[in-house]
Amino acid sequence: MQNEMIIKELSYMVRTYDGLNKLIVSTKNRLTSFFPITLEEGQDKSLKKELREQQYKNDSTLNGYISGKRQAEGLEQIKGRLERDIGKHLVYWDIWNQWLTNVPGIGHYYAGKLILLYYYKFESICPTCGTLIVKKEQTFFCENCQKSIKGEGNLVFKVTERDFPRISSWWHFLGMHNTPHHSVCRTRLTDDGICPKCKVIVSEDDIIYLKPKRQAGIQSDWSSTGRTLAYLISGSFVKTKGNGSRSYRDYYDTRRELREKTHNDSTKGHKHNMAQNETVKLFLSHFWQVARTIDGKPLTEPYIVAKDPVHNKIEPFYWGINHEARETHFSMCEPRMN
Repeated sequence: MQNEMIIKELSYMVRTYDGLNKLIVSTKNRLTSFFPITLEEGQDKSLKKELREQQYKNDSTLNGYISGKRQAEGLEQIKGRLERDIGKHLVYWDIWNQWLTNVPGIGHYYAGKLILLYYYKFESICPTCGTLIVKKEQTFFCENCQKSIKGEGNLVFKVTERDFPRISSWWHFLGMHNTPHHSVCRTRLTDDGICPKCKVIVSEDDIIYLKPKRQAGIQSDWSSTGRTLAYLISGSFVKTKGNGSRSYRDYYDTRRELREKTHNDSTKGHKHNMAQNETVKLFLSHFWQVARTIDGKPLTEPYIVAKDPVHNKIEPFYWGINHEARETHFSMCEPRMN
């Protein structure tokens, strides 16, 4: 395992980036409330920004907004510096050096978060005896010391390694798996095949398979943070340019064309979401394959290939790009996104 201090430093920077990003968004939202713009019927929404800027120039009483805007720009600069620091830290991981650095759409922040989610688990421990603590009666409790550690300062974490022996377990952890739902009310079924909302046993004909949602009072067995990251990565791929054949943007385009044929009655947004979902699942399977190859761990074939070898396995894009070809490769693509 990588040096624990290096892992914790990367975790600190990624979590700080998350918090800073939320602060920037909320700050900009508050700034727009200074002078709400109402467009006339038929006016393009893109005019809002131009009209607002014009109003700020003509109205000298909006000095508070100008000051706030400068503060928001300062936060953006800090965010940029933090992202560069994350990039300097990523060189400690071979998967970044050998693959992720070549993939358009995967910037320093996305790569850092993926590495933390895939490789490491942060478990809170008792600061006195070092044993794992559990959540009990609305507090953190140490079974060994038989006491609550609430009020003893910040939580102390132990870093342990994760392992995903199959692609499906990696998908499941990120919430990218499908579970049986009732087609009528779209509610997830229990293990007994009962719909919690309708209180009936659902027949096979009325079952559809959807991604699970979080349920009140029930701890999810997947990471909501991971699912959000997968969604952001899929959007980042769409914003890049393809290279004509082997890229995640090109794969998205082919899946979008396929869904135009197979789901002709679906909405434009639905077909877009299906293609995005299939693209990011392919990328995550490639991430799993490359990571286990680098780590020297055994690989399993994708389910569809193992079931019927007639299907072609799609090998990881950009895997094996040498240093000389990297400059030419990036000239064909847009700048990486975060």
